[in-house]
Amino acid sequence: MITPYCAHCGQKRAERLTVARPLQDLAQHVFSLDSALGKTLVDLTRRPGFTIRRYIAGDRDSYLNPAKYAFLAATLYALVITVLGIDVRPVQFQDQDPRALAGMRLVLGLVGYLIFVYMLPVAAVLRRCFRSSGFNFAESYVVLLFYAGHFMLISALAAGLGFFSQPWGFPLIRVVGFLVLLTFTSQIYGESKARTLLKTLVVYALIFLGGAISGIGVVAFAYWWTAGAFFAQA
Repeated sequence: MITPYCAHCGQKRAERLTVARPLQDLAQHVFSLDSALGKTLVDLTRRPGFTIRRYIAGDRDSYLNPAKYAFLAATLYALVITVLGIDVRPVQFQDQDPRALAGMRLVLGLVGYLIFVYMLPVAAVLRRCFRSSGFNFAESYVVLLFYAGHFMLISALAAGLGFFSQPWGFPLIRVVGFLVLLTFTSQIYGESKARTLLKTLVVYALIFLGGAISGIGVVAFAYWWTAGAFFAQA
């Protein structure tokens, strides 16, 4: 009797490969709500404090590794920026040589990967601000990576919907970023609202500063590398 399963290993008999099949399998794995990524995305949206505390406490199999989560989010953000051709340059660079724009889009889309660097000193400050939680440096870094990944997914969605083409797009996404971080810190650390608000403002200011310095630095380098426009007009 012929069955759809292998008689030796029990695996379902595989269909012949097509070009689209690997992409279908990847999409099913990434976007399925039963996957670690899907569960992480949903739970961080619904109850970030519980999710992150549970991960730190030892439930590592149910959720995506925070570094992978941030990396995938940064990759998605880079793809959205480059494929849609969204101009995310700081205002002071927008009147530069347009020949550099294509390279700029690619480079600026990669700025998100710098979170792994500039979140390190922020993690030290976060740990200090909320030292009553007992989290060590690595656990504080995990909190920030989950936050950064989640916020970049929101930013990618906003970019795809055309928010960044509006004059209010960037200010709005900055406010949203702060509110997301405030939600995370409120639920994770459980301190009073006033203390949490003040400490979160300090942490977010450092995140914003780190992102701004990284972005401007990459912009300057990109102009120098792609067209020399930055130094030619400086």
